[in-house]
Amino acid sequence: MKQLPISPAFRLRWPLIILMGSIGLTALAAFDAQRTVRGQDDLVKRALHEVSSFAAWSYGEHLKEQLSLTAAEAIGAVNHGGNMHTNPKVPDAEELVHYIPMDARCDCHRTRLGPNPATFFGFKLGTTMFDFARNVNANL
Repeated sequence: MKQLPISPAFRLRWPLIILMGSIGLTALAAFDAQRTVRGQDDLVKRALHEVSSFAAWSYGEHLKEQLSLTAAEAIGAVNHGGNMHTNPKVPDAEELVHYIPMDARCDCHRTRLGPNPATFFGFKLGTTMFDFARNVNANL
């Protein structure tokens, strides 16, 4: 059997073709890795934006709720308590303590949140009368 002669040009091209193919595959893999990294960066940025937006919204809602509760308790007595639209009488300063919720632990009127008022002031618009009363349970 006689072997066919392989030309020297073909012998030099074969490793070059394999080398070029491997360089091409490496470049394709590098391009795909770079695209994946950019996609992950975009995903992380979107996720971070969504989480921080939700955290800011949640904090704002909790703050709004706490401020509403505190404001309602602080000015509840000024608004004549729970029946402010049905009670035509403006309460005297001595009566204002009874608009603060009752605390069964001390059998006294205490605020649920915030400081307990030590003094109540009362006045009626259009008059020169000014009334005040001390809260005897303010230090409890």
